[in-house]
Amino acid sequence: MPYWQVKLAINNFEALLLTKCGVAQFVRPIWLPLTIYHLKYRIMKTKFLFLIMLLVSTLSFGQKNSRVEVEYSYMQSIFLEHEKIGNVTHSEFFGINRIGLFYNRKLYKWLRAEAGFNFMFSDYTTKFQATPNSVERDDAFFMICFPVVLSVEFLRYFYVKGGATVDFQTNEPKHSDKQLGIGSLFGFGVKYDYKDYTFSVGIDNQIRRISSFTKLENRPNYLHQYGVVANFGYNF
Repeated sequence: MPYWQVKLAINNFEALLLTKCGVAQFVRPIWLPLTIYHLKYRIMKTKFLFLIMLLVSTLSFGQKNSRVEVEYSYMQSIFLEHEKIGNVTHSEFFGINRIGLFYNRKLYKWLRAEAGFNFMFSDYTTKFQATPNSVERDDAFFMICFPVVLSVEFLRYFYVKGGATVDFQTNEPKHSDKQLGIGSLFGFGVKYDYKDYTFSVGIDNQIRRISSFTKLENRPNYLHQYGVVANFGYNF
């Protein structure tokens, strides 16, 4: 209520009391401070509610630059070797399934930053050269990764991305080097925005353990992965 309306109501009430019982001059020192306090309280309450609404509106507008994405990819993998390791001829993976969750933030109109984690798992066979026949050994592969990526969007539907990933192989391999370290990644693809949702399909190419967390063997091997990745994101 505006101050002038409150003041008018006070004057009218004084006139009424003075007319009816002549006591306005005695009660005014009591109820007038209470009325002013009530008025200030209502003004502060209105300002507070206005600030809350403004803050919510601002955050809602800003959060449209944020996106949460769920990822699934199917990767092919090979070991890149500096030299042939002992009598190992090669390791054959049966495809690696990778699932992940990411937070994506728009930095500029054409540039986004992304961070999150993914988990991958697979079985593979390592073949050894023996006489007269080769010998095969089965093994398992489990890894959790924490990539940090910059993505450039262009021509509305296309993107390229690159970054680094911190990798931890969670199981102990029997016939290959454990993949612990920092790797690189590069990818490209297409995307489509529909209302608050974003769909994308692309190609990822990654090399693990370029910088190792453990002492490298004399002839270390690096895991090279490439495959198709699909993302479903929600913008909020």
